[in-house]
Amino acid sequence: MHKVTLPNKAWALASGILLLCLSVLPAQAVLHATAGRYHIALAAQPQTPPAIGAASLLVQLTDSTGKPVSGAALHALTQMPGMPMGETMQTGSPVTGEPGVYSIPAKFAMGGTYHVQLAIQGPKGSARAVLSLPTGVNTGTLALPAAPSMSGRAANPPTASNMSGMAMNGHAAPMAAPAPAVSWLIAGYITLAAAALWMLTAAAKRKAREGKNGVSIAAGSLLVLLALVLSHLAVDRFTQPGHMSVIEAQSMDMSAMKPPAGAVPVAAERVKPRKTDVYETVNAVAVPYSTQIVAARITGTMQQMPLYPGDAVAAGEQIAVIDPRQLNAQTAVQQAGVIMAKHNVDIARLQKQQAQQMAAAANAEVQSALSKLAEVKAEEQSRQAAVQAAVQQVGAAKAMLKQARAEQGYQKSRFARDHSLLKGGSLSLQEYQQDYAAEQSTQAGVESAKAGLAQAQAAVQAAQAALLQAQARISVRTAALNTARQNAAAMQTSAETAAHEIIHKQAGLQMARAARAEAQVQQSYTHIDAAFSGVVVSRLTAPGSLVRPGQPILKIAQINPLRIQAQVAVQDLQHIHVGTPVQIQTEDGAVLNTRITSVFPEADTVTHTAVVEALTPNPHGKLLPGQMLQMRIRLYKTADAITIPTHALAFQPVFTSPVLAEKDSTWVWVVQQSGPVHTVYTCTMHHQIRENHPGKCPICGWKLVPEIVGGEMVAHETPVQTGAAAAGVTTIVNGLQPDDMVITHGLQGLREGEAVVLVKWGQNGPLQMPTAEQVRHEDRDGTL
Repeated sequence: MHKVTLPNKAWALASGILLLCLSVLPAQAVLHATAGRYHIALAAQPQTPPAIGAASLLVQLTDSTGKPVSGAALHALTQMPGMPMGETMQTGSPVTGEPGVYSIPAKFAMGGTYHVQLAIQGPKGSARAVLSLPTGVNTGTLALPAAPSMSGRAANPPTASNMSGMAMNGHAAPMAAPAPAVSWLIAGYITLAAAALWMLTAAAKRKAREGKNGVSIAAGSLLVLLALVLSHLAVDRFTQPGHMSVIEAQSMDMSAMKPPAGAVPVAAERVKPRKTDVYETVNAVAVPYSTQIVAARITGTMQQMPLYPGDAVAAGEQIAVIDPRQLNAQTAVQQAGVIMAKHNVDIARLQKQQAQQMAAAANAEVQSALSKLAEVKAEEQSRQAAVQAAVQQVGAAKAMLKQARAEQGYQKSRFARDHSLLKGGSLSLQEYQQDYAAEQSTQAGVESAKAGLAQAQAAVQAAQAALLQAQARISVRTAALNTARQNAAAMQTSAETAAHEIIHKQAGLQMARAARAEAQVQQSYTHIDAAFSGVVVSRLTAPGSLVRPGQPILKIAQINPLRIQAQVAVQDLQHIHVGTPVQIQTEDGAVLNTRITSVFPEADTVTHTAVVEALTPNPHGKLLPGQMLQMRIRLYKTADAITIPTHALAFQPVFTSPVLAEKDSTWVWVVQQSGPVHTVYTCTMHHQIRENHPGKCPICGWKLVPEIVGGEMVAHETPVQTGAAAAGVTTIVNGLQPDDMVITHGLQGLREGEAVVLVKWGQNGPLQMPTAEQVRHEDRDGTL
């Protein structure tokens, strides 16, 4: 009897246990990608996206140095490839406290692999990326990725263990191979099955030769059954909701589900050249018209501050009070100083008045002394005249005396002669007596002349004495005049000194008043008023806190009117000026019409954009500073140009290597008449791969699947060059001709050369599906 040995049993049991352990290993796969100048890390919250339900996508942006990128605008469309289910573009919002991390809502209608199409606009420019996200797979926790290498690839490229996608400039790279746990699980299943089959076959042959059933067959069958039961229990116990294997996820890729030839309903329209207003729609942000950082100007204790963020304030309204008691005391001291200085000025004025009065009296005394001096000088002149008159009288008396003496001499000589003549008898006695009387008379004349001379000389002496007296009085009056003049000069100096003292006292009064004014200004700083009407944005201190000069206490923003600022391309500035009409669209769809009020005269050297600004009224505060808006600017009116609905555009990644796509192309689907029906071979993961013969995908290596194309009317990829966009309409610069029929609805999942049928389209899809007869006899103009 041939028994199953223990090593074979142990080997089989170990394989089962290994299979059980590997089947419960979770696969964690944080998705990484590089787009433009951004490195992207994507994880879900919860970590395992549900097959049906909602979740949040956490996107972390870093630059080439690994530094988080904040202030970017993210938009994402999470959609199962080849099977749109009404998903809409979602906007990402920054995660508080996590720089460079953004949260984006997502919904999953069924289990499978979804494509997350990211559009990024931020400080490092614009970029696009597409990442593959399977439901039921643990994405792990988000961590800061390492900086990309110099070649532009992620430093942690996707491997078979993380199932991550990679993108460059908005193009998806192929998905990675299955996770190691899944690979080992499959390998374990195959190994165990082969061992069990080998054991059963060998045992059956041996027992057949022996002609009986042995215990080995039962033991091997029981071991296989036990392994299968344990594996099934482990899967039921540890599988997350919505979890699928790689094969199951691939089977749910709706891009591999092809409609029958000629059965794809689409809506199309013929394009015609027409004149179009060219608009530029850019992201904008609301900025306060004015912002006041209210700061303390003095040191003190905050006594009152009743305002909180969100409270409205009016211009001039009191918003805070600092304890004023110390400054009130200082103001009172300065007020007393002003009163004292004013009193000093009044005293100086009185002193000046007294000095002026004394100076006036001294001047009057000088005038009196001058008058008296003039009188004595006049008397002197009179005395001098009297002296001169007396001197003249002395001269006259002397002349008379001389004359009298001469007459006396003559009479004496005559009398002597007459005496001789009388003796000689020549003269009569009578004549002699007459001459004698005449001689005696001359003697009396001489005496009289002497007496007159003596009297005249006495008069001269008297006049000279009076003159001396007058001259003495002149000296006295001159001395009195000099004294009066000195006194007057002293009084005048005293008056001028008093006048200067008034100036000094007035200067002291002005200094006291200035000190009082400064104290009053400091006192006024205890009551803080709003400079303009607005709302409180932030409160930076609280009552009871000690504040110092320059310390911010409140931030107030004036939000009516509100500044709306946007970054526009430099090449568009030639069409934008002050007064250009613009429309501001809010998040709730409201549209505000306004005009450009300012074009900033400086461009960013990195983004090659400049800031334009428009003012808009905001009386009810519906718009808030920092709110993201859309600004639609009318640039110019084009000549006849072909335009199509913007949603008719598609973007095709252009791969520059087997795994990277560094640029994309813009194209539309055009309805054309097709040739005969034929088969092409394509990759279910990389739809751009289309071959005329079977083979493998040159990117991922998977087997190409056949696809039947052709029919009466087919979809044709047509590259186009786009111009400006306006209100959901895009101008086509090159690539389309008049009367081309462009597919506008139902273009998701189309393949080159795939047969289509034109139907009328409603808001939620085709209004009515066409019948087979209608498909066969469809009008070439697109009407049924």
